[in-house]
Amino acid sequence: MLIVLFAGMLLQGISLYGQTANGTTTNGSREILVTENFDYPIGGIPAEWTLDGPPFQWKISDSDWAGGQAPELYLGYSFVFGTGRLISPIVNVAGYSELMLKYRQYLINYEADYGEIIGVDVTFDGGQTWQIVWENVIGVLNMAPGFYEYYFSVPEGATEMQYAFRFEGNSFAINMWLIDDLTIESVATNDLIANSINGTITPIRKSPTDYVIEVLNAGSATQSNYTVKLMSETEGELASLAGTPIAFAEKVTYTLTWTPGDGYPANSAIYGVVELANDENEANNTTRYLPMNVQTDDMMPVVVGTEFVPVNFMPYNFFNLHSLTQTLYFPDEIGMSNHPIKGLVYTAHFDNDKDDIHIRIMMGETDATNLTDQWIDPTTLRLVFDGLVDFKKGLNQVYMQLDTSYLYTGRNLVLYSAKSYDEQIPLTPFICSVDSNSQRSRAIENDEAPFDMLNPPPFGYSVDVYPNVTFLYSTTETSTNNILNPVLMQVYPNPARDIMYVKAEERITSLQIINSMGQEITHLAPLSNQVNLNVSKLVKGIYYIKIVTPTGVATTKVKVL
Repeated sequence: MLIVLFAGMLLQGISLYGQTANGTTTNGSREILVTENFDYPIGGIPAEWTLDGPPFQWKISDSDWAGGQAPELYLGYSFVFGTGRLISPIVNVAGYSELMLKYRQYLINYEADYGEIIGVDVTFDGGQTWQIVWENVIGVLNMAPGFYEYYFSVPEGATEMQYAFRFEGNSFAINMWLIDDLTIESVATNDLIANSINGTITPIRKSPTDYVIEVLNAGSATQSNYTVKLMSETEGELASLAGTPIAFAEKVTYTLTWTPGDGYPANSAIYGVVELANDENEANNTTRYLPMNVQTDDMMPVVVGTEFVPVNFMPYNFFNLHSLTQTLYFPDEIGMSNHPIKGLVYTAHFDNDKDDIHIRIMMGETDATNLTDQWIDPTTLRLVFDGLVDFKKGLNQVYMQLDTSYLYTGRNLVLYSAKSYDEQIPLTPFICSVDSNSQRSRAIENDEAPFDMLNPPPFGYSVDVYPNVTFLYSTTETSTNNILNPVLMQVYPNPARDIMYVKAEERITSLQIINSMGQEITHLAPLSNQVNLNVSKLVKGIYYIKIVTPTGVATTKVKVL
């Protein structure tokens, strides 16, 4: 689901054009074959357009939710099932070989998922055969409003084309699909796009971190002489790779590795760039910016939750103005203890930027294993965060640096969250996992007044979902009240290619290998002072080895070659 979510590139600030018929106008070096603003009478389908398939609820709507001006094209929900297309009038494509279709769209989805697909198709033989330009298995996430661009080729000798918006499945399982300001244009000869960048927003100093940059060829010429760069808004170039051959409409991903040094700023955004000497459209050579929250080199991430289940009310409910939630995280999931947690990372999807939202978080520990009947007593918890948080458009990581670190001692961890905001924002899910029959989370919401965290209402409801979270904790800071004390551990050779030896002064009762994302790779119970680890099959990179002995605990960073 995540891959198809980013299949279309979101572009801002592109010029719009007045409605025309199938004539040709000029836009710099590119020609515009069609401009369609859907300026038709409200209620019916556009003039000269046709419906093929089930009677899905297509119409012209007096709305502007896709980001343009009213009216716009609208597909609403109904109790209709099947595959159907809304088909355009004929477009003259004689003499063209590569084209771009661009339009505004906004998909407002529904929480049920029956495998629905939306897409754009083209036909060059009057509808006998259809070519997929783009499609998306929509799941339950929205597609944020904005311009989307898709590229396709015209078969040799073709003179006429029609395009269509396709829906497959049960239309009851969406709320609405909104479309506006469509153009079909010829493409430039040389035009590479830095399409997207993905990677953690909490890299750790002195640890190599990978970022994936996707490049799209939007020009008719195959390109091979170009460079892909990872850039910092303050420090300039961080890494670069030579490009490989890329044909029209092809996408290629590049993994660039960057190691933040001691001198790199704690908060400085990074972005991707594609450099092509004769690029005819340099405005699209830069990706979005990723805000960095660089962690000190003693920090270690621990990821809990691996499923991709969007949930609109955990840990924060934006459909209502105020919400409270509690979730339990268990020791075998966290895999660490007796070191302070200093930050949290969630993943959320918002349709638009929403800044300065008041969030409060309390943490504590309990012997309770579920939240079926009641809240964990807030007087046993401690306030660790009270501040304003920014939630950015699209699917993004959300980092919260705790005001006060929390020393986790190894029991069931409680995360208790409160949110208040003066605006209702529907369908803003956080990515969660499901623990069947666990009742490990509890929630309540209202629109009347903020909740008193110390006195939650006696009612509420319990659920089996829990928000995926990354805990960021220090491997060096400890407390005089720790149950376990630091112990001496030797690891050699480090770095290693094949065998790595781990030794301690006493019997090792537990040994974990944890990757740089905080995920457990290996868990052993050797019950001896020395362990010989075969690391030859591990992917090259940075790992952490954590051991527990009868009287202590130790964690160290290692490198596998």
